[in-house]
Amino acid sequence: MTAERAGAILVRTDGAGSSHAWVHHLTSGGFAYSTGFGVTDAVRDAITKMPVWVWTPAVDAIGGHRAGAQIAEVTGLLTLSGWPRGCG
Repeated sequence: MTAERAGAILVRTDGAGSSHAWVHHLTSGGFAYSTGFGVTDAVRDAITKMPVWVWTPAVDAIGGHRAGAQIAEVTGLLTLSGWPRGCG
């Protein structure tokens, strides 16, 4: 999940940092953030419902395409209650 604020300090964490309390803390402190999260049955189900045309080739840190990797925005297919406004 991400929340972007111009000029804010970006805090990044893996799935271990993806808790409601941590994200609320970051949001209330004015930080931008990027967290990973576990793939639950709901996430897996949303991914399987994504049409082929929404997938985009993933890029690496220098802008090159990552072989065999694609990305798509799935948050609109998930219930994100409990997360701060702006998630997803």
